[in-house]
Amino acid sequence: TANLITSGTTSEKAAAKTAFDDPNGGWMLKLKSGGEKVLSRSLTLNGSLYFNTYEPTAVAGSCGATAGKNRAYSVSLYDASPSGKKLVNGEVQKATERYEDIKTTGLLSDPTVSSVGKNTVLLRFPSVEKIDGSFLGRTYWMDQENLE
Repeated sequence: TANLITSGTTSEKAAAKTAFDDPNGGWMLKLKSGGEKVLSRSLTLNGSLYFNTYEPTAVAGSCGATAGKNRAYSVSLYDASPSGKKLVNGEVQKATERYEDIKTTGLLSDPTVSSVGKNTVLLRFPSVEKIDGSFLGRTYWMDQENLE
């Protein structure tokens, strides 16, 4: 789906915000291509959702295995806008896309958080990102219909 919340026109941004403010609203992503599949566990951390996908590459007339395409997604839990970071000319910048194409063979590992002492990092191939570990804790989800 289009990223209207951050890259749409003024009226598209307003309409998207109104839709997200509706308690019965939400968001859904259509992956980049028809054959793309989520093949890893997702990780929800500090308001972001991290997951990896794989898209097989078909070769006409071939019965052998081929290397496909891996993508690492980072999206805001609240509005599905891009939430990842990327290294550009040695400087860390906020990503402008929801995913990054990863040039590797095989499947990507699951996004993982690791803490040693006061150092907490997000392990997400191909990067290791230092994060503030003060927010770590459990998150519980509830179905709104069961609250009454």
